[in-house]
Amino acid sequence: MVSTTSGLLVALDAQSGEQLWTYESEVPPLSLRGVSAATAAAGGAIVGTASGKLVVNILESGQTAWEQAISAPSGATELDRIVDIDSRPLVSGSQVFVISNDGTLASVELRSGRVMWQREYKSYRRLTQSTANLFLVDNDSNVYALDIRNGVELWSQSGLKRRQLTAAEPIGDYVVVGDKFGYLHWLNQSDGQIVSRLAVGDDDEDEAIYSSPVVEGNMLYTQTRDGKLVAISIP
Repeated sequence: MVSTTSGLLVALDAQSGEQLWTYESEVPPLSLRGVSAATAAAGGAIVGTASGKLVVNILESGQTAWEQAISAPSGATELDRIVDIDSRPLVSGSQVFVISNDGTLASVELRSGRVMWQREYKSYRRLTQSTANLFLVDNDSNVYALDIRNGVELWSQSGLKRRQLTAAEPIGDYVVVGDKFGYLHWLNQSDGQIVSRLAVGDDDEDEAIYSSPVVEGNMLYTQTRDGKLVAISIP
């Protein structure tokens, strides 16, 4: 599935590349540069839109199963009315977690689209999960852990504010974030304390880490803006 800035979600055959179906969502006059990648789960393609909606389309046909307004535009100017959902929806069991740029984090029932709970956080970065914890990095690079069952905040870490952090990637007992100066930071999952730091770049914004670290087996991979790919062994 491919999601575009023009509001199109396109499903392609994985073997032949043939286009199977398309879904077009409304795009407001002003929106953020990014787009929400689609998540495939329970026979549906789940995607956030630039108009602040969460939409599920049936994978086989592209027919819309349901859509739910997560955030509604408000304000006098088009800038005030930006409500993009630009992060990939996170599916956990029977719930979908989604966050909008204007300040709505929501847990939505996968089967029906019913909103189970909402909290006020602003982000365009990917949500992540470890057991019963939900992790998010907001627009000011504050890191939060929330109880996945009810959205209650467990801890916050503001010591890396305005460092343009990546999403927080769970690794063992920690979560790891990258920043605009090329550093990786390890935070304790239990209390959010920073326990370690590794310089991957050269303290230079040209060597920023701009995408989330990736964990595969006992290795963590990250890439800097100037193209350096780094593999780090996890004890």
